[in-house]
Amino acid sequence: MLAAMGEHGVDTLDALLEKLRIRYGRQEWGSQSWEGCRRRVHERRPPIPQANPDADPDGLLYGRSVCITGTLTSMTRAEAQALLAEAGAQATGSVSHRTDILVVGVADPSRFAPGMALSSKHRRAQELLDAGHDIEVITEADLREQLAV
Repeated sequence: MLAAMGEHGVDTLDALLEKLRIRYGRQEWGSQSWEGCRRRVHERRPPIPQANPDADPDGLLYGRSVCITGTLTSMTRAEAQALLAEAGAQATGSVSHRTDILVVGVADPSRFAPGMALSSKHRRAQELLDAGHDIEVITEADLREQLAV
């Protein structure tokens, strides 16, 4: 730690973490819950494009609300959201009662809440399904097929 502080020209751990944009890990008192240190990301994501109202209304995704969880391997999330918009679907950043489709990409378990096996979006979709909401959970391959790409 001292070597890293010297290399970055700081004299406290707080200053080093601030310079490297890393936040402290945390543990809740009296529980097994632990969240490790993470790099803070200050990048602004591009806005989610709006659904194209002039898209083919007979298309498989037209008028549907679609959320993506995990990492897509064949395209970026922004590219997928743009393709969804072109098809007349509205991409969203979270799962809600209005969500029709959840696309599940490659999961990163290090980003899951402690003790969880699914992403928060996937867990929310499962809660909605259990409550009787009609939400379709599909893979990236399924999405590509529906987008015809």
